[in-house]
Amino acid sequence: MVDEKELAYAAGLFDGEGSVTLVRHRENRTPSPQVSIASTDYEVVAWFQTRFGGSVVQTAV
Repeated sequence: MVDEKELAYAAGLFDGEGSVTLVRHRENRTPSPQVSIASTDYEVVAWFQTRFGGSVVQTAV
């Protein structure tokens, strides 16, 4: 369960570092939303994953 302070924190981070895109998968041409947060601080994205689910993808710098 996410409390009100955590939701406010998440909203602030998403406002600054987040994005929403529509992705079409090859097998199903219906677009689906993809929500992402970009950060160089692993603890931030791990916190989001713990509270909201999803996966963490690390890209080369």
